[in-house]
Amino acid sequence: MFIVYLKDSNHRWDSDNPRSNIKLSPRTIQHYYGCLRTFFNWLVAEGYIQESPLIGIKMPRVPKTLIKALNSSEVAKILDEFDGRDFKSVRNRAITMLFIDTGLRLSELANIQLEDINVERQTILVTGKGNKQRMVRFGVRTAKTLWRYISLRNSLNGHSGALWLEKHGDEVKPNCIALVFKRLQQKTGIKVHCHRLRHTYAISALRNGMNPFVLQASLGHATLDMTRRYCQSLSFEDVYREHQKASPIDNIK
Repeated sequence: MFIVYLKDSNHRWDSDNPRSNIKLSPRTIQHYYGCLRTFFNWLVAEGYIQESPLIGIKMPRVPKTLIKALNSSEVAKILDEFDGRDFKSVRNRAITMLFIDTGLRLSELANIQLEDINVERQTILVTGKGNKQRMVRFGVRTAKTLWRYISLRNSLNGHSGALWLEKHGDEVKPNCIALVFKRLQQKTGIKVHCHRLRHTYAISALRNGMNPFVLQASLGHATLDMTRRYCQSLSFEDVYREHQKASPIDNIK
């Protein structure tokens, strides 16, 4: 009954919160199911109940959808919005380029410390889900933009360990970064948020020849499931270009 309530109700918990008055996505409902399953399994393990009420109730299905990335003209338009010389424009341009060039999650990017970055080698030590660490690389153009930002940042506040700062010297919070792209979407009409920038990195990397296993490691995925979803977003044009290079007959010596 609770799962059905989640599916059918557009006004949940008798709440006035706007988030409680929109239809839930299938993926959100599946997440509720997963939380309940974990909780009930814990109750069984601790001896509070004999068996989970979810036995015999299948996990709600999530329809398969193609993941959409930003195209090159949309990326160019977004970067043009941060083309100023003021501190905020330079910082937001560096944030955007780093998102697209590394595929970091919002929490991963927001929590970068200055000591985690090696601009000369173009690497960042990232702390991801479960406090697991991995190294990611960024490109030459991103390195130049990042170097420019760090120069301004250090003149503003050389004592903070956090990479991203507000113009008055305080550390930038994740929700502030998310707000930057929410406002950008309103201004440009381009559907852009932090996770879509991650999608853009993944699909662009595949199109540019990155091995799916390398992409999996780069994104910090435990399995190939999500990487396969990115592969499904490739088009016949991608197949066509790769086949031009990889045709078995054409490559016979």
